[in-house]
Amino acid sequence: MVPTSSLAAASTGSARERNALIGGVSAGLTLMLVAIVVAVVLYRRKRGPGGVAGKEMEMGLIFPPADVWEYNRDALVMGPVLGQGEFGVVSRATAVDIRDLRGEVAVAVKQCASDMGVEDKQKFIAEAEAMKTFKHDNILRLLGVCLQAEPLYAPYLLPPPFAPFSPIPPSFPFLPSLLPKRTLLHAIPVP
Repeated sequence: MVPTSSLAAASTGSARERNALIGGVSAGLTLMLVAIVVAVVLYRRKRGPGGVAGKEMEMGLIFPPADVWEYNRDALVMGPVLGQGEFGVVSRATAVDIRDLRGEVAVAVKQCASDMGVEDKQKFIAEAEAMKTFKHDNILRLLGVCLQAEPLYAPYLLPPPFAPFSPIPPSFPFLPSLLPKRTLLHAIPVP
């Protein structure tokens, strides 16, 4: 027969071992879960422009994934500043083989300044997305977007009076077609 003090000591030892085993397994599972979460976060940040959800920025801005409208920003030769817009400067530039136009094409590049807030950058991206499907004789035509890095660019076709080497699309056969249908310029007699 085994004394009761020996049984009490054995059960205390096995309880301690069991608690240590449970604690070790719990700690191991917790570390594994943390490692998986960190790996997923790093994977999503390192994923390139071809990623499903677009590229994430440190300020919470998510760029849309590159599509057929994305134009190589290195192919833009920036020129002088034409003016100031809502999101930043608008510059004259030259683009080569952009959209359906071959050769050098004069463009106006609307830029979203890098120091703009996330909300303004999202508005810039939303405007560019809307302009992709917009077509009107009196509105400059969007030719592409550069949305995979900052500053964000949106190149628009400059009409021939402002860009002598641009191709003349059918909607711009002569200068009066560039003006809205009813303006003060149409009402003023020309001497």
